[in-house]
Amino acid sequence: MAASAPKGGGGCPAAGSLGYCLAQLQKGTEPGLGKALLALRTQHIKEAGGIARFRSRGGLAPLLGVLASAPRPRRTLDLALSILGNCCTEGGSRSQVRELGGIPPLVTVLKSLAVESILNRTARALGNLAVDTENCQAIHEAGAVPPLIQILATSQDSECLQSVIRAVRYLADSPAHRLALAQQGAVRPIAERLTSSLDDAALVAAAVRALLELTKGCSRDCAEQLSMGGGVAPLVTLTSHDKRAVRESALVALANLCLQGMLRPAVGNAGGVEVLVTEIQRWRGSGAPGAALHALVRALCLLCREAVNRSRIRKAGGLELLLSLLRDRGHSSFHARVVVAFVAFLYDEEALEMLQARGLVPLLVGRLAARGQWGGQEQEEAEEQEDGRDATSFDLPAEGRRGEQATPGAESSSFQSLRSWLLSEGYIASPGDLSPQWSPDTTLSELDAQGCISPNQELQDESPGSCHATPGVKTQSRAESPDFLNCPLLDLALVEQPGSSAEINPAEGDGVPPEETLPVAALPVSKETGSLHSARSPFLATVGLSGAKEHEAAGAGQREEPLVTALPETSSAEAAEEAAGSAQIVPATDENEPGAGSPHTTVSLPSKGDPNQPSPGFVARSPNAEEACPAPKKLPLQNFPGSPEESRPPTFCWKRRTKFRVASEQATPPQASRPIGETPSPLLSLALPLSFSPHGGDRELHAPEAPALLLLSRFSQAEDPSRSLVTPTVLRGLLRYVTGSPAPSSRCLRLLHRLTCNPACLEAFVRSFGASLIRAWLVLGLSPEQAASAAAMEQEEEGPGNLEAGRHDPGRCKELGETLLMNLRVQAESPFGVGVLNHLLLSGSESDQVACALALPLICRKDSLCRKLLLDHSGLRLLLAALVRGPDPHFIFYASDSLSLLLGSPAPPTAAGVSSPALKRPRLDPPQPCPYHQLVDDGRADLHFQLDGGTTVPASRQVVSEASEVFHAMLSGGFAESCCATVTLHGLSPEPFLALTHFLHGCRGEPCPVLGVPFSLTLAEEILMAAEQYILPELQSLVDDAICRGFLRPGTIGEVYRLAERQNRPRLLQRCASYALQESAEPTRQAAVLAELLRSTGNPSGLAEELLRAVLESPWGSGSEGQLG
Repeated sequence: MAASAPKGGGGCPAAGSLGYCLAQLQKGTEPGLGKALLALRTQHIKEAGGIARFRSRGGLAPLLGVLASAPRPRRTLDLALSILGNCCTEGGSRSQVRELGGIPPLVTVLKSLAVESILNRTARALGNLAVDTENCQAIHEAGAVPPLIQILATSQDSECLQSVIRAVRYLADSPAHRLALAQQGAVRPIAERLTSSLDDAALVAAAVRALLELTKGCSRDCAEQLSMGGGVAPLVTLTSHDKRAVRESALVALANLCLQGMLRPAVGNAGGVEVLVTEIQRWRGSGAPGAALHALVRALCLLCREAVNRSRIRKAGGLELLLSLLRDRGHSSFHARVVVAFVAFLYDEEALEMLQARGLVPLLVGRLAARGQWGGQEQEEAEEQEDGRDATSFDLPAEGRRGEQATPGAESSSFQSLRSWLLSEGYIASPGDLSPQWSPDTTLSELDAQGCISPNQELQDESPGSCHATPGVKTQSRAESPDFLNCPLLDLALVEQPGSSAEINPAEGDGVPPEETLPVAALPVSKETGSLHSARSPFLATVGLSGAKEHEAAGAGQREEPLVTALPETSSAEAAEEAAGSAQIVPATDENEPGAGSPHTTVSLPSKGDPNQPSPGFVARSPNAEEACPAPKKLPLQNFPGSPEESRPPTFCWKRRTKFRVASEQATPPQASRPIGETPSPLLSLALPLSFSPHGGDRELHAPEAPALLLLSRFSQAEDPSRSLVTPTVLRGLLRYVTGSPAPSSRCLRLLHRLTCNPACLEAFVRSFGASLIRAWLVLGLSPEQAASAAAMEQEEEGPGNLEAGRHDPGRCKELGETLLMNLRVQAESPFGVGVLNHLLLSGSESDQVACALALPLICRKDSLCRKLLLDHSGLRLLLAALVRGPDPHFIFYASDSLSLLLGSPAPPTAAGVSSPALKRPRLDPPQPCPYHQLVDDGRADLHFQLDGGTTVPASRQVVSEASEVFHAMLSGGFAESCCATVTLHGLSPEPFLALTHFLHGCRGEPCPVLGVPFSLTLAEEILMAAEQYILPELQSLVDDAICRGFLRPGTIGEVYRLAERQNRPRLLQRCASYALQESAEPTRQAAVLAELLRSTGNPSGLAEELLRAVLESPWGSGSEGQLG
């Protein structure tokens, strides 16, 4: 009885065992199959390690067989799919299911059954399987995406939808899979479910998490579907959700959407700008790391690319936020992107004023100064290019994107522009609301049906205008935007396109009326092609405004050629020399600068016979200049290449045409494309004018510093840019970039030219010691650190070669510096400049007066004006007083250089103030012996002086009495010494008294072994004291000369000056001052001497007077000495 118990009453435990369940799975028949599945689901799978035991005993194969066999009851399929879904939560089971070929049966279930519970469990199993990369690929290959999308579109069960959305989220594990899902239409139904089910918290959470994955690296297909599904506004709303996971997922998904230009206007309209600004501020306040902020900051920077969002960013405080990020070194990975975002505000005057007032300029200049360190940030710069082409500004969509223009019925650029404007203004909710077949009324549709006209043609073609069109680029019409006529520039999209000789010049739209344009006589001419460097000539405007018929009949070249032939041209030899790639100085008005055309940057054309004409503006030649084909001497303007160094025909009307083309324009060869491997410019993404396009041939725009230079150039074109650009910090940063960069951008050089040519900046240049800085750094080749070291005597004496060791191109830098100083001289010597200098000296603060006096020798070459300002207005006295009062090393160097330039070149190699000995004629007679020794040797000494140490010095009473009034009174008067043969003297050492005795007996030069040999400064001082005691001024002068010959040099001049002060030797003081100002032609040596003198003096005011006297006694000051007196 006991043995039979298991078969009877003990049958239930046996029926529920794992072995029994596996056996029933192998049979696959009812009713045992249903019981086994129920036991597996409720008991074995839920136990700890139960899934692994079930897999290890081979349970997955029969389970998959149940799904793949003949149709099963609904309950059986539900149980089997539930068990499979639970097993797929374990990694080993997922791999085994794939190896057993279990994925295709699941896809078959999706396609063949419409029961929501079964679909729910099937989607759940597929989602669990998709956790592994291999399974995900297999699911895609099995064709599971279309049935999943179908379920999303038809199902009404929330749990089923959640499972399907979860499966889609796991299937979006790579860029390729995300693109495949978007192309198959998986994004739109999820967005629609999100929009329509905001009350279902679980479904909303699943949809938001799925959109977060699908929008990573948001593709154009994903953006289009999300827009058509209306998912932008719900995502913005969900950024304020109660649950943190939903809130953060929606926020990051919204940031991902900003990668697509077509969605950014909708994001801004939905309030995304304010959300991003608020969240970035909140995350920064909570101390979030930079990596967590990356997606949000990137999105905010991308939103700056559309005009409709820029105003929102400005009002929401986004500019202040981006500026604080740029100022924070802890977020340096954002800095390059932030600067590019600021470039989008290039023509937003209100934003630029705010950025300038908040200190953007020093930050940009700091990036330029650190240009040499950007080599370690290649990853940061390369990251800018990961946005993709679709991330470019949607204000003006790119031409021919994705080959659409090649297919019939494709969207034209005019239609894309119209749609972009309607979207940004909120007239349509998504790009899909407007199709290329749309027309404003039925008349156009009827005409289109008749083949007479199409909506695209209606949007593209306007009445003919006189503007030049660019071949290969469809220009925009007036109908594209109501504000188009008010646009400051003709914005064209930055896409790769063939070059054109008739490109649009941005300089014509800067708001300057035609009557304020530059005259032809002031237009610089390129040496290479003879083309004009400014397209603002009224003569060119006359040519450009000629009628279209006349233009087509005669051609632009025939009408413009006389203007070109009237300008100076370059010989073929000069053109060949330029083609060799050597650095040249050519006049230029920066036609590529935003809003170019400042009247202060005009440089008149010099005539060939005028050697005194100032050198023209400095522009860096491209290192690849030899690649350009040399142009003939006479070219029609329409055939000029559209490179940044050459001008473009002007366009003074705002209407542009698509039909109008000139045959010669079509034949113009395309511009050279960017070299292979060169990093694309981040400015590609902005809707900047065509002249700024990196595809327009301007290699400068590919440099990492191009965005910062564009902004600085824009700031420099203000009426008075001195407040922010002409400061010591900014000038040092710009010059550090110019001298330290291997290939500095010519835009920076043009910026410096513009500033030095602007009269409004003259006062700022004077106050900031700009002229001294330019001369020291560019002309002399000494950075501020080197200048301070020279003044502090912390370095060895440098030769001319060492001064230029830190510069990449010393000759070019020197030429630039001389040109900039010439610009400042032109401004200073004008009536306005003279008034500025007088105002600074007479009414300015003490620091302004000193700065003006320091700059005068550098920027004022008129002797009469310079003497009047420095002498009559006491500018020189103020400068010297400031020099001796708490000297700064930089100021010492600048003052030393300024004073040496004022006094003229020294006459090396002799020391200043010490006359060279006359050339001695050869003598045949033997040299004369020492007079004193001869007297002693002859026995004519009748007097002895007894010193304190017991030393006896013989002498002649008559000679001594005749040579000194003191000894005459002592030895010939009524004193006791007159009758003594030995006279005792107190307070004298033997050495100085022996020198004095030799002098009294007629010794003056080399024959004397005492006075004819060098002696120490200590002995010299003792001799001077003895000469003072016995009233021997001639001996004092002799000692002064000996000191100057032996000790007036760097290192000992300070001791000499202290000795002269102690002994009150005016002549020696004067010689030291003259030596410090005029001795050396080397700036570092002269600054070191002056600094040593300043440190040695015990009477600063006395030194200032000596320096002033040295200036007045120089050739420059001798003519005005009476005026000062």
